[in-house]
Amino acid sequence: MARNFYRFNIPSGDAYDTAYSNNMAFMQYEYDEINGTSEVTGNWNVIKQVKENDIILLGYDSRIYAWGYAIKPRKRKNIKYLNVAEMQEKRLEIDGVKYMSGKYNGIIYFQDCECFYDNLTKIMEWDDFNRCWGQRIDIDKWRCNPDNKSISSYLKDYLETPRYTISRIKNNERACEIIKELTGDDIMLDNQNKSNCIELLIQNKNLILTGAPGTGKTYLAKQIAEEIIIRNYYEKNKNELEKYYNECEELRKQFIGQFPIGTLKSISIDDYCIGKGNKNSFCYWIEFKLRNSGFFDCGTANSYLLYYDTNGNLKNTSIIINNDELIKEIGEAIYKMATEKEYNGDLKFKGDKTTIKFAMKIYNSYNPYYYFPIFSSDYMNKICEIFNIVKDKNPYKQNLNIKEYFDKNFKDINPVIMKEMLIRNFFKNDDDFKKQCEFVQFHPSYDYTDFVEGLRPKNDNGNIGFERKDGVFKAFCKKALKNLKDSKKDISTLNYDEIIKKYLEDFYNDIEKEITTNGFYEIYGIGGGIAAPIIDIVYKEDEKEFRFTVKTKNDREHIIIKKLDLMTDYYKKFITKKPEEFKFKDFIDELKITHYHTYIYGFLKAFYDKYNEKIEQEKNNITIEEVKEKKFIFIIDEINRGEISKIFGELFFSVDSSYRGEKGKVQTQYANLIEDGDEFKDGFYIPENVYIIGTMNDIDRSVESMDFAMRRRFAWKEIKAEDTQETILNDLENLKDETIKRMNNLNKVIRNKETNLSEAYCIGAAYFKKIKDYEGDFNKLWENHLKGLLFEYTRGMPKQEEIMENLKKAYYLNNTKTENNNEEENANNTNN
Repeated sequence: MARNFYRFNIPSGDAYDTAYSNNMAFMQYEYDEINGTSEVTGNWNVIKQVKENDIILLGYDSRIYAWGYAIKPRKRKNIKYLNVAEMQEKRLEIDGVKYMSGKYNGIIYFQDCECFYDNLTKIMEWDDFNRCWGQRIDIDKWRCNPDNKSISSYLKDYLETPRYTISRIKNNERACEIIKELTGDDIMLDNQNKSNCIELLIQNKNLILTGAPGTGKTYLAKQIAEEIIIRNYYEKNKNELEKYYNECEELRKQFIGQFPIGTLKSISIDDYCIGKGNKNSFCYWIEFKLRNSGFFDCGTANSYLLYYDTNGNLKNTSIIINNDELIKEIGEAIYKMATEKEYNGDLKFKGDKTTIKFAMKIYNSYNPYYYFPIFSSDYMNKICEIFNIVKDKNPYKQNLNIKEYFDKNFKDINPVIMKEMLIRNFFKNDDDFKKQCEFVQFHPSYDYTDFVEGLRPKNDNGNIGFERKDGVFKAFCKKALKNLKDSKKDISTLNYDEIIKKYLEDFYNDIEKEITTNGFYEIYGIGGGIAAPIIDIVYKEDEKEFRFTVKTKNDREHIIIKKLDLMTDYYKKFITKKPEEFKFKDFIDELKITHYHTYIYGFLKAFYDKYNEKIEQEKNNITIEEVKEKKFIFIIDEINRGEISKIFGELFFSVDSSYRGEKGKVQTQYANLIEDGDEFKDGFYIPENVYIIGTMNDIDRSVESMDFAMRRRFAWKEIKAEDTQETILNDLENLKDETIKRMNNLNKVIRNKETNLSEAYCIGAAYFKKIKDYEGDFNKLWENHLKGLLFEYTRGMPKQEEIMENLKKAYYLNNTKTENNNEEENANNTNN
C-alpha cells in the first residue's frame, strides 16, 4: 500500500527540552478548531491529507525526535471547543504554565507548529486536548543529537525517488535505520559488508577479500583493521572511558548552570575574562575546565580580546572600543556562537581560525555533540588522512565530515570517548597504534626471506658477512607476542620491568660518556678478573636494542647485540644470587647463554653495582598502567600474486586458525642461526592475537592460483562492485549520481549471459573515481581506462566487436551517438 511522508515541526525553546524529557508524542487533529483562529489554515489543509499508516516524523530544524505511523482519529462525543482565553485559563489551572508570546510553553506554537508534546496523564485530564491522532512514540528509543543534514529530507527523497537518492541517504545511520523499519529496505550495504567481514575475521583468524577489480578491497581491509583495533581498545578500557565521559558531562552541566545561554548577552567582564585567578571565568572554563570534552587552545590570552594580565590589570586588545562596549559585543558574539551552528558575526577573536575553533567549542558545549570534539586544524587533518575522510577548507564542514564518519562507523561510541581514544592512540602513541597493523603487497619476486626470515649482508668492521634477519611477518608476530605476554603479567611485574629498562637506558648513557672520555669502559668477568673492555656502544631506540663492542688483548673485536627486553630478563635472573657467587657453569645454565657469556656477565655486574640499589628502592612505586591484550592485523594485498608455498614455507601449517599459539610451533629454515633470548628460539608460531587479511582478484590471469589446502585456511568474502561504490565515490559531489548510473548500467551488461562474462568481471568504483580527475568528462574515462580493460576481458571471444559495442552503449546509457556527436561538434568548433 502506498504511503505518504509528512514532516511536522515542534516548537523551539522550552518545547525543545520537553521533547527530551517526556516520552509521548501525538499528531494534533482538527488543529484550527482548537486554536480558534485562521492563522493555521494552511497547516490544517496539510494535516487533513494525512491518512492511516502514512509516515510521520516529528522534529525541529535538522533534529528528528520521533517517528511513527498515523492511526485513525478517535471518535469524539460531546466535545466542548474552548476559545483562546478559556484555553489559557485551563492550561494555567492544570500546569501552571502561562500563555506567552502566542504559545503555550512547550505545548502549542500557533504560527508554525503542527504537533505538541506533553505528559499523557495531563492530556487525559483535559479532554479538549485529547482530540489527537498518531502513533504513540517512545522518544527515548529514537532520541538523537542534531544532525548536520536533515533526516526528514533523506526519508522524503528515498520514498519519492529511492533509486537516485540512496547514495546520499546511506551516509546517515539514523535515516537508514528508520527506512529499514518502515519499508524493510536495508540500504546500509557498506557497513553490513564491513560488519560481516569483521565477524568472519574474528571467528576464523584469517580472511580473504576477493572480487572484481577496483572494488576497494584494499581500502576495506584497512577499514576493517582500523575498526577492530579501535573497538578492541574500547572494549578493554570501556569502564575507564565511560567514567571519563561521565566526568566530562558533569563538568559541562556545571558550566551551563553557571553560564546559562540566556545570560550570555549580558555577561560581565569578570565573569568572562581569563586571568583573574579564580579559575571560574567563561574563558577559563572553555579553554581549561572543559578541555577533556573537546580540546581548544586559543594560543594566548589576548585572543579573547579582554583578559587580565599576570599583574591583575585588565587588557583590551581591540584598541578601537572601550571595555564596556567591548564586553557587550563579546556577549552578543558568544550568544551567537552558542545558538548558531556556524558563527557569522563581525567580532573576530584573533583571526578567523581562532574564532571558528572558539565558536565550535562554545556551540558544542551547549549543544552536545553537534561537532566532533576536536577543533585543532592539525588534528582534524591528521584524522582525515588516517581514515580517508574528505577534507574541506571550511573548518566547520571538515569537522562535520569527521563527525559523520564516526557516527556512521562507530555510532555506539560517544564522540567524547572516540576523541579520547584517538588522542591516546594516534596523537600521543602513534607508533604503538601503527604497530598493531602491518601492510605488505605480494608480487612474483616476493619470497620467504622477505616474509619469514633470511640472510642479509652485513659489514663487520670492513668484513662483509651475512646475518639472519627477521622477515616482516615474523617481526610483526614478535610485537603481538610481546603484547600477549605483557597482558598476562601482573602490574607489579610490569612495573619492575619498566624500572630496570629505564636504568638500562641510563646505563647506556654512562658507558657512552666514559668511552668518550677514556676511550673504553672497563668490565669484569666471572671470578673477578678484568674482561675485554667495551670500546663502543650503540642503543637503537626504535628497535630497543643494545649493540656493544669489546676489544680483546690481541685486538680482536666482538659485537654483542641484545634486545632491551632480553637484557631485562637476564638481569632479573642475574640478581637471584650475588654476582660473586656465580660460577662459570651456573651463569650459563641460569641465563641460557651460549656466546659471549664473559662480556654479558661483565655488563650486568657493572649495571648491578651502579643501579641495583635504586631499582630496589623504586620497585614498589607503581607508575605504569596495566597492559591490555590487543588485536594485531596483518594485511596481505594481492595475496595470490606471490608464490604462496615459497613465501609461507613451513608456516603453511601454523597459519591455520586451529594451530595458533605454541601448539602450532614450527622450526624455520634458519632456526640454527637464531640468537639466544629470541622469542622464537625454540620454534616459530603465530600468536593467538594475530589476524590475517588477504585481498585478491580472482580473474587476474597473470597470477598464481591458491591451492585448496591454503584456501581452506581462510574464510572468503566476495566484495561486489555495488557493495563499496557509495564509500569510494562519496566525494564526487554532483558527478556522483550519474557516475553510479553508468557504473551500474555497464556492470548489468557485463553480468548478462550473452556477454559471456560473470560477476567477477564487473568493474569496481575505483575505476570510476577517476572521473573527478577528468572534471566530469565521461568520454575520457571510457577511452583511457574502461575501454582497454573491457577489450582484455573480451579478447578472443566470438563477436568481440558486438560485445564491446553493447558494453559501450551501456556505459553511455544507450546514448553513444549523441555523446560522440557532441564530441565531434566540439572538435569542429575548435577547428573553426
